[in-house]
Formats: sequence, structure tokens, C-alpha cells
Amino acid sequence: MLTGERTEHMGVLTIFFAVSAVFWNWGYNVLFDKALLSRGCSLADRPPSLRTLQAVGFEAGFMAFTLPFTMWWLEMNSLQALVTDMGFSSFYVVYGYIYNWCYDKVFPYKSVSPNSKQA
Repeated sequence: MLTGERTEHMGVLTIFFAVSAVFWNWGYNVLFDKALLSRGCSLADRPPSLRTLQAVGFEAGFMAFTLPFTMWWLEMNSLQALVTDMGFSSFYVVYGYIYNWCYDKVFPYKSVSPNSKQA
């Protein structure tokens, strides 16, 4: 293991990240969509720059939540935990970008605009 931690110990951390990510993903995306609508943006056909902002914002918020747990669980200082979290996040930023793009393709919004009631 790259961190020098036991596989079981890292497994618990990974499970914590996975379960937390499910709830954070739901909450963050609801808030992100509401913020877009409040600014007069449509939820349909998001440009790559907006998708990038969404993925990076998700990870920044998620890291703010997971960093203290990583520090405690792995008994690391803040810099070590930040580097560990960034290792996890480097994969998930790309994953989040692709996931949200695919989700919007599979379940497209029907021209949701700030004046519609769908959101």
C-alpha cells in the first residue's frame, strides 16, 4: 500500500469515503442545480467549463468534510492527510465529471429553465 497502512485500515477509510460521497453527491448536486436556476441558467446542455466547476466544487467540499476524518483515522498531520485526500480526489474529480455528464445524457432535463417547476 502506498501509504504504509494496513489494507483493512485503508478499507474502512475507503468505505467511509464511498458512503459519505453518496450523500454528499446528492446534496451537492441539488444545491448546485438550485444555484444555477437562481442565477437564471438552464440545467440542460451544460458546457464543459460548468461541468468542470461542478466536479471541482464537489471535490473541494468533499475534501473539507473528509480531511478531519482522514487525519484522525490514519493519525496523520494535516499535510499528510491533505496529500492522501488529494490522491483519492484526483481519481474522483475525473469520475465525477464523467458520471454527471453521463447522468445528464441518460436522464436529460427537458429544457429546465429558471421559470419552470421541474427542479
